[in-house]
Amino acid sequence: MNKKLLWISIVFLLQIDASLAQYAPAAGFPGSTAIAFDSSVVAYWAQDVEIYRGPRNIAQPELGNATYGEPSDALGPADLLVVSLGDGGIADFYFNPPLFNQPGYDFAVFENSFSDLFLELCFVEVSSDGENFFRFPCVSKTPVDEQVGAFSTLNPAELYNLGGKYRGGFGTPFDLEELANIEGLDIDNVQVIRLIDVVGSIDEAFSTTDSEGNIINDPWPTDFESGGFDLDALAVLLPQNSLEKPLESNYQLYPQPFTNVLHLQLAEPVSESARFAIFTTAGQMVWEQTLYPGTQSTAMNLSNLSEGIYIYRIDSDQKTISGKVVKTLSH
Repeated sequence: MNKKLLWISIVFLLQIDASLAQYAPAAGFPGSTAIAFDSSVVAYWAQDVEIYRGPRNIAQPELGNATYGEPSDALGPADLLVVSLGDGGIADFYFNPPLFNQPGYDFAVFENSFSDLFLELCFVEVSSDGENFFRFPCVSKTPVDEQVGAFSTLNPAELYNLGGKYRGGFGTPFDLEELANIEGLDIDNVQVIRLIDVVGSIDEAFSTTDSEGNIINDPWPTDFESGGFDLDALAVLLPQNSLEKPLESNYQLYPQPFTNVLHLQLAEPVSESARFAIFTTAGQMVWEQTLYPGTQSTAMNLSNLSEGIYIYRIDSDQKTISGKVVKTLSH
């Protein structure tokens, strides 16, 4: 088939399906929530993961587990290098310092799909203690009257809160606010993010279900070494209200970019002690300073830091604010 005509047909079908379905459409279409790998909303990339692989085909365990890729392929920026989880396989990402709820989406999960329609999915869970995990509510409206084959397609506009909803290079975002007020979970102290491959079989002996009890139908069986969800990366995102801004209107952090000295100016003196900290994009704290009551401005000599992008964070009793700063070489 003429490839140009095939692409036009796919785009046309996506537009029609998106108008009929109730969830965000594919990357690049109006209303999509996809996060591009090079988006300025990316604060940093996860750097610590453990992988627990599942079988190539849960119905034929004698085939062994998925083997494609290494855990390190899931770390750092999304680059289409992946580790395959297999049926029901698990990836646990660890964060120190922990993640916290912020305005807008908090993190995004990246898979490596080569198109908007060939999608392999995963559940997403979080934990504050590494033992008790809580799953994001998710929905699949994909029909289950016929099994989606290993190389068949899905409509992203029929999927909600399932990792892998978007093609390679675009992450599926998640908002911790959706899990607020759950006993046993502190959304301002998320230490582990867990991804679990969706076993896409419609056979009830092996199937997995969404939050509404619907069987999730996705490409299955994928009984080869790269079976299951192909994990590319996990990005932590900047808060919506601090994107490319110095803190918020009550604060100024300047100059941006800075060379050696970074200044923090508050609109009003601190009433109770707060903490100002700077982290690398890998999550390592490189500067910490207490803002004592009465403090309204401070100058920080950061000449020892290497050139690059850093994340700042202010913690007070009232709220936590974070954002991005850039250090350049001295002129």
